[in-house]
Amino acid sequence: MLSLGFSKRLPLVVFALLFFPHLLPAQTERIRSFDATITVHSDSTIQVRETIEVESAREKIRHGIYRDFPTRYKDKLGNDVEVGFKVLGVGRDGGPEPYHTEKLTNGIRIYAGHPDRLASRGLHTYVFRYETNRQLGFFADHDELYWNVTGNGWVFPMDAVTATVALPPAVRDAVREVDAYTGFQGERGKLFTTSRDAEGNPVFRAEKLLPGQGLTIVVTWPRGLIVEPSFSQKVAKLIAEDRPLAVGLAGLAVLLFYYVVAWAIVGRDPPPGTIMPLYGPPDNLSPAALRYLEHMGFDNRAFSAAILDLAAKGCVKIGEQRWPGERPSYSLVRRTDSAASEALLTGEEKLLAENLFDHCDSLALRPLDSGLIYGAKQALKASLRGAMDKIYFTRNLLYWWPGAMLAVAIVAALVKVELRAGMSNRMIMLMVLLGLVAADCIVVFVNFDEWKNVLASRMKAGSEDWWPVLFCLLFILGTGVFIFSVYARPALLLFLLVLALAGVTFLFRTLLKAPTTAGRRLRDRVDGFRMFLKAVEGPRLQALTAPAKTPELFERYLPYAIALGVEQSWAAQFSQVLAAAAKTGYSPSWYSGTNGGYDSPSDFVSSFAPSFAGTVSTYASGSISSSVTAPGSSSGSDSDSSSGSDGGGSSGGGGGGGGGGGW
Repeated sequence: MLSLGFSKRLPLVVFALLFFPHLLPAQTERIRSFDATITVHSDSTIQVRETIEVESAREKIRHGIYRDFPTRYKDKLGNDVEVGFKVLGVGRDGGPEPYHTEKLTNGIRIYAGHPDRLASRGLHTYVFRYETNRQLGFFADHDELYWNVTGNGWVFPMDAVTATVALPPAVRDAVREVDAYTGFQGERGKLFTTSRDAEGNPVFRAEKLLPGQGLTIVVTWPRGLIVEPSFSQKVAKLIAEDRPLAVGLAGLAVLLFYYVVAWAIVGRDPPPGTIMPLYGPPDNLSPAALRYLEHMGFDNRAFSAAILDLAAKGCVKIGEQRWPGERPSYSLVRRTDSAASEALLTGEEKLLAENLFDHCDSLALRPLDSGLIYGAKQALKASLRGAMDKIYFTRNLLYWWPGAMLAVAIVAALVKVELRAGMSNRMIMLMVLLGLVAADCIVVFVNFDEWKNVLASRMKAGSEDWWPVLFCLLFILGTGVFIFSVYARPALLLFLLVLALAGVTFLFRTLLKAPTTAGRRLRDRVDGFRMFLKAVEGPRLQALTAPAKTPELFERYLPYAIALGVEQSWAAQFSQVLAAAAKTGYSPSWYSGTNGGYDSPSDFVSSFAPSFAGTVSTYASGSISSSVTAPGSSSGSDSDSSSGSDGGGSSGGGGGGGGGGGW
């Protein structure tokens, strides 16, 4: 018979049970048993069968359970590594179970159950079957399975966990070591037991794991019993799994094919003719025109050779001043008696002189006048282009532009596929790398001549001229360190791919240029003139009478030698003649400075020509302005520290892993 006090409280108890069920003791949802069979095949692929018995109270487990499996890792160099993964089937309580998958940031989630059906309360046994690869570790003296059986992301406690590693017979009989770790991520707990099944396969068991705890196992065997994927197979796998990389490589192949075909059609040079020595420039071409024809384009050396030719023809006098520890300073002075000399100038040289001395008769090569010099350089370039393009050579831009647009389209497609693949971080890294390299290229281009001048002049370390060079070198060094720090990242693969696309495009900008028939004949004559400049005497020149070697001849053709890059050979031929002239006090009338003597013409050319050309070029260009580690990348064996494979594992390490929960 109920007591009077309880009978009075009974209505309150019933009311609480009806309207506040959450006050009741909660029924525990847990994993009663987690049994995994990991079958390792001789081709290094792995098939896994996980049998998971859960107790459901329709709290978190309403439709079923889900299983997370990581597929993307970082190796010890920071490289993104993606393993293969394929679901083979999902079952429940002895029959098939509907499932669907969801792509996560670094892996895949498998939902067992139907979103429109609720699972009943009580015990249910789920079976997950899947296949994976690139999970084994191949080290110097052994191979290894380092496998996170359960994963450390489960939200339920586990009463018992067992794992059987089914190995090929040859491997099973040669197992060296079995080990395991239990606990939370990174812990090295040893609450497990090991045994062997009837076939001799290693079996592991752990009990009473809390949510977030897991079992990670290690099995090692001698090297060579499992076939390691070949390099070509690894590359093929990388391309197959990395769509942006595959798109980029395919695009690069198409771009190369297009340009090679275009070059075969229009880019081949006509065959050279017979080369005969000439003792003067063909067709009275100026040094700048010879340089332009030779390279089928304009550069700073062509501009420098043009100014030197103005001086050699008596129109300009070059002044030089040097101070200890400083870079040489140059000035250009228009000679008052140059009227007769100006008649010797070619059309482009007259235009150059007009632009240089439009408002004054003297000009200092300094930053203040850099704009004026740049304008004169552009005028010379335009004049040479109008006189020689399409007459002596063709750029074939109609064939180059489609390839350039194709390269841009490939990069755009690569970016689009990259973003669709959810690799925005890698794309950001790629853009950073490209931006830094572009900045480095600008730094090198703008300061190249400055560096040459500093190094050639052997400046003191304390000179202020070293500071821009030092800054640029530190900038490039910093970029190199940054790129090295991400060397193994896939961002670098895409970076190199984009560089290759750009490199091929700009390479064929040059290769597609081709001399016309008239240009080929004229270049043959230029080669004959170069023969004369390189070796005034020799068997090839004995058939003709060479002009007498005089200081005037040396000065007259020095700009041509500089234009064709043979100034040292030209100076060496006049050593005795110029040394004798220097003893009589002779010096070039177009030059005044510390190197005015001809005691050593090779030293004069070595010092004056690069310094002057570098100074002109500088100012002509303007003023200087899941698991922590990927599967197989490190060993999980404590006894492996001597193998150089970074031994020492923990719970949550190696392949496999993930976790799960209810939904």
